[in-house]
Amino acid sequence: MSDLLFLNLLRTSLIVGALTLILTLLSPFWDRRFSARWKKRLWYLLSLVLLAGIFFPIPGGRAPIVVALPEQTIQVVHRQSGIPRVQAATPETVAPHAPGHPGGGEAPLMDAPTSPAPAAQTSVPLLHVLKVVWLLGAAGMLTHQLIKERHFQHRLRRWAKPVECGRLAETYRATCGERGCVRPPRLFLYADAGGPMLAGPFHPRLLLPDADLTEDDALWIFRHELTHWSNHDLLWKVLLLAAHILHWFNPAVWLLRRMAGQDMERACDEQVLAHAALEDRRFYGIVLLNVLQKCRGSALSTGFSGGKRVLAERLEGIMSPGKGRGALPAILCMLAAVCAVTLVACTVTSPARQEPSASHAGESTVAATLPLTDLSSYAPPPGMEPDLVPTNAMGEVLLEQTLPDGTEIVLYREPGSAYTKYWALRQGDSLLRFCMEESAYGGGSCAVEAYADLFGHSGFRIEVPRGAGYQAFDYFYLDEEGVPRLLADCANLVVEHDLNGDGEKELLYFYHGTGEAVYYFGRNGTIYKADVTGLLRERFPDWTIEGMDPEHWDNGCLPLIYRVGAAEDTGEYGPEKILLSALLCFTPDAIEVLIPEAQAPLDNQSEWAGRYYTLLDGVPVARYAGETGWTPLGPAVAPPREWEYEDLAGRDTATTLFGEPGISMQMVDAQNGWLAATYGHGVGGADTYVYRTHDGGGTWTETGQLLQAAWWPSKTAFFDNEHAIISIGRFNGSPVLITHDGGETWNRADLPFYGDTWEVWDIRRLGTQIVMTATVFGDAYTGDETLISYDWGKTWLLDRGEYQVGLRQNRDGMEAYVRQGGAETAVEPIPDWDAAFPRPVELRSFENIMGWNGFLLSNHTMTGTTTHTYYIVEDHDIVQIADSFGFQRDDHFVDLDGDGVRELICNVAYNIGGTGDVMIYRRSGDAVEVAGVNHLIDPPQSPMMRMPSKRYDESTGAIVADYHYYDTPEKDYTRAFSLQYDALAFSPYE
Repeated sequence: MSDLLFLNLLRTSLIVGALTLILTLLSPFWDRRFSARWKKRLWYLLSLVLLAGIFFPIPGGRAPIVVALPEQTIQVVHRQSGIPRVQAATPETVAPHAPGHPGGGEAPLMDAPTSPAPAAQTSVPLLHVLKVVWLLGAAGMLTHQLIKERHFQHRLRRWAKPVECGRLAETYRATCGERGCVRPPRLFLYADAGGPMLAGPFHPRLLLPDADLTEDDALWIFRHELTHWSNHDLLWKVLLLAAHILHWFNPAVWLLRRMAGQDMERACDEQVLAHAALEDRRFYGIVLLNVLQKCRGSALSTGFSGGKRVLAERLEGIMSPGKGRGALPAILCMLAAVCAVTLVACTVTSPARQEPSASHAGESTVAATLPLTDLSSYAPPPGMEPDLVPTNAMGEVLLEQTLPDGTEIVLYREPGSAYTKYWALRQGDSLLRFCMEESAYGGGSCAVEAYADLFGHSGFRIEVPRGAGYQAFDYFYLDEEGVPRLLADCANLVVEHDLNGDGEKELLYFYHGTGEAVYYFGRNGTIYKADVTGLLRERFPDWTIEGMDPEHWDNGCLPLIYRVGAAEDTGEYGPEKILLSALLCFTPDAIEVLIPEAQAPLDNQSEWAGRYYTLLDGVPVARYAGETGWTPLGPAVAPPREWEYEDLAGRDTATTLFGEPGISMQMVDAQNGWLAATYGHGVGGADTYVYRTHDGGGTWTETGQLLQAAWWPSKTAFFDNEHAIISIGRFNGSPVLITHDGGETWNRADLPFYGDTWEVWDIRRLGTQIVMTATVFGDAYTGDETLISYDWGKTWLLDRGEYQVGLRQNRDGMEAYVRQGGAETAVEPIPDWDAAFPRPVELRSFENIMGWNGFLLSNHTMTGTTTHTYYIVEDHDIVQIADSFGFQRDDHFVDLDGDGVRELICNVAYNIGGTGDVMIYRRSGDAVEVAGVNHLIDPPQSPMMRMPSKRYDESTGAIVADYHYYDTPEKDYTRAFSLQYDALAFSPYE
């Protein structure tokens, strides 16, 4: 059962359960005023709703009940080629065992040998657990009922005796004639019946416990049971039992079934006594008393019986004729029940998915809807027909792996061939080959993973290179005969997630970068394949897709960067092309294209977004791609106001902007634009001035100088009429300046870095997110970091893909925190941090330290030392895996044992100018162990010597020990010792 159907079942059970409780509370009032016949029909309707409610369509535009799925974080696993694969974190993954892997252990699943990923973690969603529990309960209850019914029918066949003649048979035939029964149920005597009853919904039998009945008693009993038969009550009992099995977990459904059975008996009493005199009613009650006892029959039978309370209520009803029909209140209740189920929408949400249009209301507008209803069904491309070969047909085994379900998959070379390879299932002494590869690529970039619940199948996915820049991801499943069949073929970067909110997973992959996207989705049991980029080009022929960003989904929508008009190489310092943003929001029937309100309408977008803008001799000009000349937009731009007082290179006499300044000029809509002009002064600085236009670029007005900027901008980003970011290059603190008021005021953004150590080189708006990439420079940690902001640059978090890490002030000073799935969790308080005298605190990413990817928190303490704490985030748990401390950032990441996983070597210092030490961390399963190096070096040779200060020398790979004398420093000496990994004594890290 899909997630959506299961959630519909829960929704229906909840609503019908509530209606059952309400109707039960109203039953005493109803029973005194109205007939039981219409209330019985109400129970029947509710049982129908319980069965059919899971298939009720979810209407749009309703106030929803939001049922949140267990969070499925989209993970990004980077490969050696730099192309990541994105997938939901919940499906089970298995690390392959590659032949020749050191130690015979499991090789990392997706990363290159030089940068392995951590061992795959299995995470079972709560919803899947609930579905399994529900299925087991329903199957158990169904099995119990079937066994019970079979046993009952078996006893009937053996011990029940038909009544064909005699007084009872004559009375029965007379009663059937009186009631107009055609082909009535046969009459049987069955001693274990416990009471008169009708049994068997499809081949009914009327059972009597014995023949010792008076003619009058038998007459009323026959009338009662034949009324059940004519009303088809046994079939309704089947329906009630089916609803009970389907909703076995809901106590209210148990109550519904019991109440329906009681009202079924009351309604039968009312029909039998519809025109009876008071004396007949009294006699009927006496008959009821005489035969009352607990029925030991089948669940699919009627019983002329009941408990003491039920008996009292039935007797009261028998002696109280003249009740109202109750049709009107029953019909009103029926309408309320149907409306309650059909009008309450149940929205399946995840942290990455909300209703697309609603989640961006007020910020974006739907520019187009790309329908997905006219597509042809997907047919997998033809491949090799699976065949059986003996295992001795294998050449070199490149990959061998056993999946959790026991399926053994092998990738091997054909003997004597350097190009031909086969994927096969190992079946004892045979191989079932199902896929052939023709390439010179080896098995190092190949892998196998299990997948679950994709388009109605579970199976495995193979990963294999098939060309330059082409990494294939093929999804297979086993058919009824156990033969692998191709489900879908993907490439390079794959998203496996519920993208359209229908409760089922879809596939989205990107071929050759992120500009070409292909989308697999299911509808009514059929798979469809849509060329997303092709649909966009067909709808927007003047758009050039620059790329999509599957690593930064915005409320379930895929960010898209595009430009309008033809491309043109303007050179490194030429005018900038205007990049625009959009969001692709997937629904079950279409892809909605959302653009920011500022970029609308689309009909004139090409007029301003398809042009290049710059200054020539201070005059604003523009042209379209391919044009040779520039078109002036208005008069020359006036010089900055401060130039009037600056006797520098003719500034005080200038009447316009002049020379060749650094220009960043961009329109953000048809009327509003930004201009940043930067002029250098000498070799030590530069001034940047900001101008605005509000008439399409004709006139420009200065908003002021960026006083905090003392160097050339490394990147500018103008988002709309109010928001912009200008980052300054690697000099004088590299400030990142933001404005939220159209450039009137600029504030420095707080980044989780410190010192003159970074330079921003890319800033993009992705829906409601701003993503910024910077190169951070350091002695041991030079590399790129991605930052993300959800508030137009006021606060920035270190982006780790599946989660983000940030710093924030609290009542005690400062703390680090992790944001994941919209929730924020504090990591660690920063002790003794004072906003009045702030100390540097830094966050950095790390890759493949002990096989993990995570983040590093560095804190410069009041004593001058720096502490480094290493964290990973797994299954929403924040785990500390290592720490170091000292007076310089001097940690090293080295693969000491040659298994492709880098160990962590920390040079620590216990006090200023004091003893240094070396701590080595390694991973052992899911735990961390740490070791020192004291036993690897020689002890001091004299009592006049201090304990040696130790450090790891990365250039030589040795442990260097400095020996110092207390009173004769001229005798100090240094020795290097080999770092013998096998000789290290590791203990658990706590």
